Amino acid sequence: MSWRRRVWWELAEAGAISGRVLDVGCGTGEHVLLTAGLGSAATGIDLAGNALAQAQDRHLQPATMEITTDPDGIRAWLATLTRC
Repeated sequence: MSWRRRVWWELAEAGAISGRVLDVGCGTGEHVLLTAGLGSAATGIDLAGNALAQAQDRHLQPATMEITTDPDGIRAWLATLTRC
C-alpha cells in the first residue's frame, strides 16, 4: 500500500474524512474512489484531460465543464494550491 493510500485510510478511520468531499486536482481519481468506498459523496476536479480520461476508465462517472475564462483568478489560486 502506498504511503498516500495509507495516510488516506488513517485519516478516514480517525473520522477526518466524512460527508461531502471535493478533491481539487484529482488526477486519475484514486482518492475519489477511496472516499466513495468509505460511503462519502466525493467529487474530483482536474484540468488535465488525460488524467480525467484515466479516472473515467476507473468507472468514475464523468461530468464536464469547460472554463473559458479565469473567474476570480481561479488559475492563480490553483497554482498556489499545488505548490503547498
